[in-house]
Amino acid sequence: MEKFFNIKCRYSGLKPQAVVLVATARALKMHGGGPDVVAGQPLSDEYTKENLDLVEKVLSFSICL
Repeated sequence: MEKFFNIKCRYSGLKPQAVVLVATARALKMHGGGPDVVAGQPLSDEYTKENLDLVEKVLSFSICL
């Protein structure tokens, strides 16, 4: 996508109207300030169970941008 925006759109004059981002709930939690993930260690409960606070934290930050 980066090549599309930086190269294709710039040279062709295309101006995208929207972007669709596909991400897992676990990825959103990890970027929302969840605990560190350590290789070889099991994931903490914040990642394996429902935790709307972490997801909400990253979504509210993304909307502000």
